[in-house]
Amino acid sequence: MALPGATRRGRELATRVVVGAGLAAVALGCLWAGPLAWTIFVAATAGAAAWELSRLNRIDDLVPFTLVFALVFATPFTRSVPESRYLIFALGVAVLVALITLVGQRRNIVVQTLSALYVGLPAFALVGLRSEPFGVAWVLYTISVVCAADIAAYAVGRLAGGPKLWPRISPGKTWAGFAGACLAAMAASVAVWSLIEIGRAGSASIDVHYHLPIRPAIAGLLLGALAQGGDLFESWLKRRAGVKDSGTLLPGHGGVLDRLDSLVPVAPVVAGAVWLGWL
Repeated sequence: MALPGATRRGRELATRVVVGAGLAAVALGCLWAGPLAWTIFVAATAGAAAWELSRLNRIDDLVPFTLVFALVFATPFTRSVPESRYLIFALGVAVLVALITLVGQRRNIVVQTLSALYVGLPAFALVGLRSEPFGVAWVLYTISVVCAADIAAYAVGRLAGGPKLWPRISPGKTWAGFAGACLAAMAASVAVWSLIEIGRAGSASIDVHYHLPIRPAIAGLLLGALAQGGDLFESWLKRRAGVKDSGTLLPGHGGVLDRLDSLVPVAPVVAGAVWLGWL
């Protein structure tokens, strides 16, 4: 006879798998369907994340939603003026730095704006990447690196144990898991980047010589660390707000922001590296 606790955990795991698979199917379908479908999906997801972030900061108005939607739907128009992307990214870097110092001022228009840009900038990056040559591949590159880091952090941390990374913020994370996340992200970065290079060579009118994947290897290590940083930052936000999950929109997973926390810092960096020709 199954124990009640085991039965409950089994149901929770089944719900988590079904919801996760469904969300992944919708995301991949929109990504494949084209830029418009992907833009609408990203805007809806970012809007939900902005709402959750506003609740964590005890803010209840439409400022974050308005800014997020404006930023996401303006993205396709920046393709004709590439310099505008650099301007938005420069603003985004300043915003994310300021967020760390200003987040304590809760009921404040500055925090509202920063909260919107915190999720709006990654959304801008993901929509912008989709409009690039090999855009689907670059979005999949971003998602693959984040997923590899998250899975390895959990698996290695559980198997290896060891010293905690930051027990006051996230008691379950370990330094071993952090190292595993960085190495897994590096492997995913090299693997997907190599496939993109093969695609580039196949579509080019001139010979494209394959180079050793030093840049993507370094990028993967850094992106793996960034992914873990995003996870820790969201854990800190939730602990500060006194909640376990950022929301309840996704059964078995918590909130949208709980699923996107690692992607938040990674997507803008990947987009910037692609647009500047570093990847």
